[in-house]
Amino acid sequence: DTLAQLFGSKILESIIHIDDNNDDENREFKFDGFISRPQHGSGRSSTDRQYLYVNNRPIDCA
Repeated sequence: DTLAQLFGSKILESIIHIDDNNDDENREFKFDGFISRPQHGSGRSSTDRQYLYVNNRPIDCA
């Protein structure tokens, strides 16, 4: 898995895959990505691992 190669295999224990891409062409937005699990200690207070892409293009939120 690419995430494990980039951040280490331990990251896979603390994230959830979000996939809201269905075949409804009338939908304006579709989501696909990973977020931290909603439990104490699984998230990060730092933004050093927050990446946002729109239409497969990276977004600089700075």
